[in-house]
Amino acid sequence: MLHAPDPSQMLSRLPDLIRPRRLLTALEAGGRRLYRAWRRRGLEAERIGAVEGAWPGDDLTGWVRADVWADRATPVIGVYRVGLRVGLTVAIAPVGPDGARLSFAVHVDGGHVARDLASGDLTVHLMRDGRPLARIPLAPDLAEALRARAALDFLDHVAALPEPAHAATLERLRALLGEGAANHPGLSAAGTLGRARALFDRTAGEPVSDPSRALAPLLVPVGTRSGDGAALLGRDGQIFLVGGRNRLLEEYARTDDDPRPRALAAAWVALMARRRARLEAAGARYAQVILPETLTLLPHLFPHPVRTPGAILRGIEAGLRHEPGAAACYVSARHALGNVRDPAETVLKTDSHLSPYGTWTAFRAILEHLGLPAGPEPDFGTRRAASGDLALRFFGVPILDLRRETDPGAPGFAFGRAELTFHRPAPGGHVGFSQSWRNPDAPIDASLLVLGNSYCGPAEVHQGRMSWWFARWFRSYHFVWHAHVPAGLVERLGPDIVVCQTVERFLIEVPET
Repeated sequence: MLHAPDPSQMLSRLPDLIRPRRLLTALEAGGRRLYRAWRRRGLEAERIGAVEGAWPGDDLTGWVRADVWADRATPVIGVYRVGLRVGLTVAIAPVGPDGARLSFAVHVDGGHVARDLASGDLTVHLMRDGRPLARIPLAPDLAEALRARAALDFLDHVAALPEPAHAATLERLRALLGEGAANHPGLSAAGTLGRARALFDRTAGEPVSDPSRALAPLLVPVGTRSGDGAALLGRDGQIFLVGGRNRLLEEYARTDDDPRPRALAAAWVALMARRRARLEAAGARYAQVILPETLTLLPHLFPHPVRTPGAILRGIEAGLRHEPGAAACYVSARHALGNVRDPAETVLKTDSHLSPYGTWTAFRAILEHLGLPAGPEPDFGTRRAASGDLALRFFGVPILDLRRETDPGAPGFAFGRAELTFHRPAPGGHVGFSQSWRNPDAPIDASLLVLGNSYCGPAEVHQGRMSWWFARWFRSYHFVWHAHVPAGLVERLGPDIVVCQTVERFLIEVPET
């Protein structure tokens, strides 16, 4: 819902206020001499600049022409919400080598930036002498994106409505826009999720003793692709990651004589050799693990014939046969996961990550490669229902799968005294996130540093992340979310072992170190 500003608040800020919107229009009309001056210089008022981004945190970004003022005065940008000025900045950073444009970024008070831009309640203006003289238009791509943002905000609003209000909203849509709008699949998914959220949470929070009573299967055609093109539904309910930024499926279609995967594979083998030399010189053992994709492990469940593994991983494993030094550091997680009784148990149906059992299998392979004891195989006898990072891409509600976990309190597990000693979140994302753990009761009296990604992740989260196991098996465990080895880190921490972990879909980029 859009809310009008509080009149008393507006009056209290009278110096910043141009109350009626028609007064703001009048001020712009007062700049007709300015517009005529622009025309004489060959400038069009509609092209003096553009608002190009509306960001979380209520920031706007855009640009204005560097020559917008004949006297080269610094452009001042003002943001107004229904006549009230809610943001002010200057454009001073040159854009591009010619400097013909100056960029600006401005924080907007009061929130709801995308919504108010889409409705027209929020406008951006070129200022002069404290007055808004010309409106800076939205870039066409942003205007299109804002319509999508407004639709998403409305779906979030519908999902949060209690049942009577939800029904009333659908009736208003039906009366104003017709039956098709009220019955749109997006609204249906939002309503289903809103009504069933507590049920989903309760089902995912408790062990499942009888899946036939707790979960109901739904039949969906094999080969169904998600709306964003990133995921594909295979046989037996298995969801495969096939697209996204890494264009994963393309790498499986490449041939062995394709120069691109051959070059990448050679670069990875050379990187392993350099890492081994550097880390051994620093007094640490080195292991490199590449975790395979679900498509590599379960090609028989994929709807179409595909050669596995992908071309880059094939090239790496072939190249290692000629580089014994690098090969001595390589942990073949693909073989470890593929050689279990049922490889389908090592992955999740609704998620791109490994299952708790698959994570432990890869963890055990690393320890065996290093000649360290993994102990007996845990009993993965607890079943839980959960959703994953691929599940919401299809129907707007979280498809659930069953996953097996082990009991952390079982005899023989040295979990009790593992404690977090350092934690640093990553600014604006995941890269750079780091943790350190200490466990004086750990089975392995050694210090381990892992450079990896979400397949390791925070150690306290759950058994489907390798950090969960490392932190409980090693006396000292450090994890840094990085593809490369940061300069000075190994020397500073002095680990006994360094493990570099990546995933098959990330092989398209070779780290510098």
